[in-house]
Amino acid sequence: MLKIDLSWLQSLGLSDDLPADSVNELLRFAYQTLEMRTGMQLADQMTNTQLDEFEAYFEAKDDRGAFEWLEANLPNYKEIVQDQYGVLSDELREAMPEIEADIRAAASA
Repeated sequence: MLKIDLSWLQSLGLSDDLPADSVNELLRFAYQTLEMRTGMQLADQMTNTQLDEFEAYFEAKDDRGAFEWLEANLPNYKEIVQDQYGVLSDELREAMPEIEADIRAAASA
């Protein structure tokens, strides 16, 4: 199971002495980025009809139904999520010194 949490950020090089609100904002950004990238890649593999079917689960806030639909219609979705998670992890690991510098600068301003 993929985790987007403090320990994940720390494994990517984030220091543990940063303001909690900034860390939470970074976690939200990471989650939203992963969700957007994965969604775009999955959407590229769907027909218009499939997009409509899948979207109906989100409009109904039926996460379980959405995951069951993915399992039935795009069985490789877990691989796509894992691949995007790896790409995002690599990008954050590389950018972490700059991210930390920005957080520290904002905290001292």
